[in-house]
Amino acid sequence: MSGAQACVVLLRGVNLGGRNVLPMADLRNALSAAGLHDVRTYIQTGNIVCTAVDGASPDSIGRLVHSVLRQQFSLSVPLIVVPRAELQAAVSAMPFRGAAPTSVHVIMHAQPAEAENALTRALAFATPATAHDQAVRSGRVIYLHTPHGFARSKLAADILRFGNGTARNLGTVSTLLHMCDDVQVA
Repeated sequence: MSGAQACVVLLRGVNLGGRNVLPMADLRNALSAAGLHDVRTYIQTGNIVCTAVDGASPDSIGRLVHSVLRQQFSLSVPLIVVPRAELQAAVSAMPFRGAAPTSVHVIMHAQPAEAENALTRALAFATPATAHDQAVRSGRVIYLHTPHGFARSKLAADILRFGNGTARNLGTVSTLLHMCDDVQVA
């Protein structure tokens, strides 16, 4: 498919604790019917890999996914569209080399200013309990190393509380990148 670019759509807050239930097979079918190509999902937490035809911008893909979620699933959740090249750059720039992939998270935001604000505000609330966690921002990405676990991290909770970013561990991000490569050659 000439001019198609693979991208990842990250949904925030689906299929967590019985809230915002979204069957992935139904989502794949609905997005394909709406005009996206090569639609694939990864695990149940709202990771979509797809391609769009010539000239479709990440913003237009985001609007399309929002529309499908609202009209067909009665859901309105934040989402972030990440082109394959940007996802590759985020993985390549990851500052916590050698850390376990499950302890490193990529928190993607819609805009760099939103990421900066979320991190600045979260660090203002830092306590001794967050001293073992490390966070670095680059553009619209916050890299977070939580050696004692993401679920236990007050810094992670504060970053997510102060922004509309969505977090994925490095293992998931790497898998999504490989899935982008698979759809581009399919």
